[in-house]
Amino acid sequence: MNIKPKMLTLLCLVMPLGLAACSSNNSAQKQAAKAELKPSLLETIDGVWVAEKYISALKATKTPFVDHLESITVRAADKKLTWTNYHEGYGQAIGDSGQEGNLYFVSVAAPESTEPNFKKVHFSLLDNALIFLEPGITGQTNTRFVKINEDLPQYANKLLLAGKYKDSEGNNYEFTADGKANWPNMSFSYTFVLDPSEATCPYINTSIRKGEGETVRFGYKWLAGQLYFFDITADEAPISCAKLPLFSLTKL
Repeated sequence: MNIKPKMLTLLCLVMPLGLAACSSNNSAQKQAAKAELKPSLLETIDGVWVAEKYISALKATKTPFVDHLESITVRAADKKLTWTNYHEGYGQAIGDSGQEGNLYFVSVAAPESTEPNFKKVHFSLLDNALIFLEPGITGQTNTRFVKINEDLPQYANKLLLAGKYKDSEGNNYEFTADGKANWPNMSFSYTFVLDPSEATCPYINTSIRKGEGETVRFGYKWLAGQLYFFDITADEAPISCAKLPLFSLTKL
């Protein structure tokens, strides 16, 4: 094909401009795609958040019955928020959310209200912790709440009970992360309890039932590196540990 010199010069001038325009369009598309992938504020705080002081005390004392017990769950998909101290709790609907200056906020209201009165609650998001600056969502303000990857009872169960053990006679015991107990003479499922309101010692509810259908409970205590289990009585409170343990366990 015979291209005249003037035409060749024109093509040389136009083609770089076209390539630059294409490059510019691709860059804009990539930036738009990144913006679309960036999570919203609610997606960022979606999950279970627990008072950091409680988790520290839980690890230090090896008992769930310590101060600062409080958690919230944010569900971004349906714009719901629940709060609990495992004795009582409530749910709230989330309206607006966003950022004002250096602070973030969510607007919450009673979910059953036909005319919800949304209230802004401000918080900071610092070092992967939520710090609520005013009441309305949590009871503890100016306190760090950290995210965990599961419900708090399951998290606490993993810290305090889950694992394999032996008793003084060499018998094997096991507590699983999902709440199954395997003892030498029986197996059962159990619920890890965080509510101390009627108890003087930590305990678990089991799937075992007495003749009247009453739930069988076992108390437990960590002492000097040994895990002790107890029958439950009503001596000092509705749920009290017997004075003498059933057995003690050493973790493997």
